[in-house]
Amino acid sequence: MRRKISTNNVLIATAVLVALSAPAAFAQGATTAHAHMTPEEARRLADNDPANPKLKFQYAEALRHAGKTSEALKEYVQVTEMDPTNYVAYHQIALASPDAKTLSESIKRLTHLMSDKPKELMLRVALSELLETDGEYFQASKVLVDLVFENAVPPKFTAKVNSRIRFLQSKARGEHANRKVADTHHKTDNAPPLPLPEENLSRGLSASRLEKGHEVDGFGHSLLQH
Repeated sequence: MRRKISTNNVLIATAVLVALSAPAAFAQGATTAHAHMTPEEARRLADNDPANPKLKFQYAEALRHAGKTSEALKEYVQVTEMDPTNYVAYHQIALASPDAKTLSESIKRLTHLMSDKPKELMLRVALSELLETDGEYFQASKVLVDLVFENAVPPKFTAKVNSRIRFLQSKARGEHANRKVADTHHKTDNAPPLPLPEENLSRGLSASRLEKGHEVDGFGHSLLQH
């Protein structure tokens, strides 16, 4: 079941992703020019170099800034297909209310990548967001908890990661409690109705039996007086 990520949780995840991705983006010579570029301009650049995932991401960002979320989502997906390590693209996919197929494929792609990069914090934060969107709160917290146990979280991000873990575990407990209540209601709704007291009397039923296989007229072990 797809869910929307809460605002506070988005801020936590975004802070981690942006902080971690900024140095890499700077090193690669990336700029924020796409934020001021029209979708048409960004598309022309991407079309001129279709194998360049950075230009494809730039086009997706331009679409998002223009309010064209569904179109941007398709481009973000293509970015992750071209460059599975573009974790910010996964972050945007999680925020764009993806369909079940897109969500499932994105989760599978990151899960597979995690086997090669087991201690990559950005990867796990992005995967955690996708799992949260899918309503898998326990798994969303687990991918981060595992990283904490391996001491693979940089100290400056420890507080943010722990805050996100607590939030997701709280959501998981709430979901579990809701399911238990729903199951109880479902079983109660499907159970055959108990006979009314007067029906008990007319049918000669009793609440318990004095002897196995032998029913008597009465309530409990007290015989009714006719």
